[in-house]
Amino acid sequence: DKVIAQEELVKKINIIEGLDINIKYWDLKKWNDLKRSKSKRLPIAIDLNEKDYNSYELDFVRRKANKNLSQYLVIFPANLIADLYDYHNTKLLENNVRVFLSANRKANRAIRKTIADDANKFFSFNNGISATAENITIENNKITRIDDFQIVNGGQTTATIHYSRKQDKSDLTDVFVPVKITELKRDEEYGETVGKISQAANTQSAIRSSDFYANKPLMIELERFSIKNPASDENGSNFYFFFERMSGQYNVAKNSVSTRKKLINSWIREHPKELSFNKIEIARWFNCLEGFPHIAALSAEKQFTLFMDERYFSNPKLSLGQFKNIIGYGMLFNRIRKLIGSKNGKEYPSIIGDSSVGMASAIYAASYLNKLTSGLIDYWAIYNLKYSVIDSLIEKKRMESDLDEVLIILIKETWEQLKNYGGTSVQEQTKKEGCWAYFKTNFSKGELIKKKIKPFLISKAELDVRLNDDVNNVDQKYFEGLDILLKNQGSVLNNIHEVSSRDSMFRDKRTKVSNLIKKIESRTSLVPRKRVDEIMLFYNELRDKGINMNKNNPLDIPDLSYDLIYKTYFNNIKAFKESAENIILSNETEFEKNSDSFYKSIDLIEKLDREYGLSVSDIEDLHSMLNLFR
Repeated sequence: DKVIAQEELVKKINIIEGLDINIKYWDLKKWNDLKRSKSKRLPIAIDLNEKDYNSYELDFVRRKANKNLSQYLVIFPANLIADLYDYHNTKLLENNVRVFLSANRKANRAIRKTIADDANKFFSFNNGISATAENITIENNKITRIDDFQIVNGGQTTATIHYSRKQDKSDLTDVFVPVKITELKRDEEYGETVGKISQAANTQSAIRSSDFYANKPLMIELERFSIKNPASDENGSNFYFFFERMSGQYNVAKNSVSTRKKLINSWIREHPKELSFNKIEIARWFNCLEGFPHIAALSAEKQFTLFMDERYFSNPKLSLGQFKNIIGYGMLFNRIRKLIGSKNGKEYPSIIGDSSVGMASAIYAASYLNKLTSGLIDYWAIYNLKYSVIDSLIEKKRMESDLDEVLIILIKETWEQLKNYGGTSVQEQTKKEGCWAYFKTNFSKGELIKKKIKPFLISKAELDVRLNDDVNNVDQKYFEGLDILLKNQGSVLNNIHEVSSRDSMFRDKRTKVSNLIKKIESRTSLVPRKRVDEIMLFYNELRDKGINMNKNNPLDIPDLSYDLIYKTYFNNIKAFKESAENIILSNETEFEKNSDSFYKSIDLIEKLDREYGLSVSDIEDLHSMLNLFR
């Protein structure tokens, strides 16, 4: 809650061998920098007066182009680059279009070999790094500070230098790197100019056009949702759908975990490669979902560019509900593609007449299935590891999913229609709008598929709720669920537990209900949103069957006004803050006490968003402050 001098503070500690821990300090200045940043990321500063960097000297030459633009050629010690990457990781490369692709790619193997065998010649052999900065401070003809340092070209060099030191244990003492820095004063065109520098700097090597879209808002939102929203199995193990916003990001994340194989394997178990996806795939899934398979069947880059440029439909304003929907759809798409098989596939031999049309067949099959069902397939259930779709993708040996029977019928009929239309050039014909029109008119197994897919569908009303779900709706559902389940000191939840314990039809739900009761009665355990949602579905099922759950059957918990808590704190957070601040300022004698209550309530509001649940003790605290803030 103040400005602190960070220069002398420890930035790295090592508690366990092979596991370095970076420490990052936040003070008012850093919060202010982030708040004022248009990119909503914290600028990276290299302060050569700090004890971590004060042993480095940077030789340089400078050319001043105009009042807003200066150009530097600087010689960086490789150890400085490795230190920066070690601490900031891929944040150092935010304005780069791709990150570390692989230490074993031909160019990167050559970099590692030069470092190991011919360190003194590295400067001569390497093309160097291009970077941007907002300001470079020079004192006594020495560079002492570089503000908002970002690498726009040279990500492979940067990450390979770090890899050589960390994994190969190479000595970087004699390794130096040429770095071209464009110092650009921040103005309205700063972001656009940096983007142009990045694009120009990367034109000399094979960069995909999709890589230049990595920093678009939709891509950043996809990454944020993928990081914060794992799916959990019955044992509580998390599985993340890893979004590779920048090319090579999956490998960077994996390799940055630790040097210990056990920790890396643990990370891989939580982030299976089979559940990762990239920009090309997300565009293809949206093109299919929106009914444009002939566009999705174009080249990977072209269909991506058409999607990002919104040529045929507007990009969605992503919510958590929409994220789960598109990822569930994408995993079903991947299952279709896996079932189609390949020419030499052992577990999954090709089940269509021409294996080279496998991707196009998956595109048309997935598009038509979504159209046939009006988008009502329970994609959330697939996201949440139901129907064995996710397991069948992860498992190397052939494994059936609950949907395979209907998917195989779909695939075979899809191939028949594509073959009938395409003749001897099926692959090329799938890119034409006429192919899709013919396909929809002549598809003959629609009624059979609709009959078999029916158990996996949701209602239109449920779909609307899911796709319009925003943060407030999620909070509202959580407190509405608590209000029903925990009314009269948890009588309804306890009645649900009794029903699931005595009725064999519902025995599979008993453990979940019992575990939720334990969390609630402990007062301090997190009561997760996901678990409340699941029990509410079960409650609705019991209610629809006419089972009475209204008898007085209390748990050992307080009786709280959950609906009032939601309306006071969560319904309109901005309005709550404004109202609470007015209340605090109007009572000078209670200012400190009321301020403490306010900050405590804000912390709990943020906790729900951060941890997807609150404890009963947290909710009691919010309840105790109602009289102050209502």
